[in-house]
Amino acid sequence: MAKKQNKANLFQFTVYLKQDGNVEINMDGVQPEQLESVINTGMPEYDGAHSLASLLRYVRSMGNEMLDKSRNYI
Repeated sequence: MAKKQNKANLFQFTVYLKQDGNVEINMDGVQPEQLESVINTGMPEYDGAHSLASLLRYVRSMGNEMLDKSRNYI
């Protein structure tokens, strides 16, 4: 029997082609500061909260760059 994996979506960048031919780009993610606070409060034994928040800051900055640069294509 396969073991169930528990996971949380922390960041998502999606590009959709709509039926009318237009492109829709969405970016959604957890706020790094909020995630770090929740982890530090709820799981104080976990020592990776700051690193995880830093990773989220990085992927959000890359997502913002992709949003900005994608305007050249659509």
